[in-house]
Amino acid sequence: MCQSLMSSNSNYNAYLHRKAGAAQVDVTPDTPQFLFGYPHCERTSTSVHDPLLASAIYLSDGQSGTLFVAVDVIFLTKEQVAEARGEISQQTGMPAEHIMITATHTHSGPITMSMLSNSEDRVVPKPDPTYLRKLINGIVDAGTQAFKYAQPAEVGLVVSEVHGLGTNRHNPAGPSIPELPVLVARSTQDQSLIGLMCICSMHPTVLHEDSTCISGDFPSLARQYLQSQEGLNDLVVVYHMGAAGNQSPRHVTRSNTLEEATRLGTILAVCVAFCVTLVKWASVVCK
Repeated sequence: MCQSLMSSNSNYNAYLHRKAGAAQVDVTPDTPQFLFGYPHCERTSTSVHDPLLASAIYLSDGQSGTLFVAVDVIFLTKEQVAEARGEISQQTGMPAEHIMITATHTHSGPITMSMLSNSEDRVVPKPDPTYLRKLINGIVDAGTQAFKYAQPAEVGLVVSEVHGLGTNRHNPAGPSIPELPVLVARSTQDQSLIGLMCICSMHPTVLHEDSTCISGDFPSLARQYLQSQEGLNDLVVVYHMGAAGNQSPRHVTRSNTLEEATRLGTILAVCVAFCVTLVKWASVVCK
């Protein structure tokens, strides 16, 4: 279920940016990888169900800009983020502190942190350095392309609620965060959509340790649904996981299958698509 709480307009919570750009880069591993998300469990990928992406959106008011990048992996270290931010900054001239990089936290992607390989969990190997290089390169490419593709744009924001993705992990009636902010950018030249960004506070853990498919779980499948819809074809979708430490789909899922991940992804995607239709674009034209 999707319920609109607030839509942007020219007087209330509406923001006009002179430019916006978006891009996505495939960061799916080229070789089988140890899938991390469930400790003490030997789990090596045998197939790819849906591609892992680095997705980016750049927003500028004409004086300064901010870049948001979201990556379909479980974790990123401070060092990895600093490296990617530094390379993007060097290539674009953007201050590194204007670049935010997040992980969608899929539990069906490659291990990315050495600290997870420790004496208490001997089945977890060190990350594959070749894949880590591809991952960082993909983040940098997505960020620099979003900056490069920036064009005159306007931005709208809708805050909605999405229900049916999950609940509080330990108590289904406990605290949860159903709010779903959706920010959309479109061209002022032809009104075509450039990209969107959303925040959803739910663990992407429909798929469990018995799955050996590489997947971004329900957020990735929501993106695939959106990109298949008329008017949203190939739209860059930047998905950030919100405050989801104690939020889980375990009390709403019927199984831990790809079909169930698709069902939850569709719930999310339908709500996001509805939000796009509610945006009230600012009327000021960028010069």
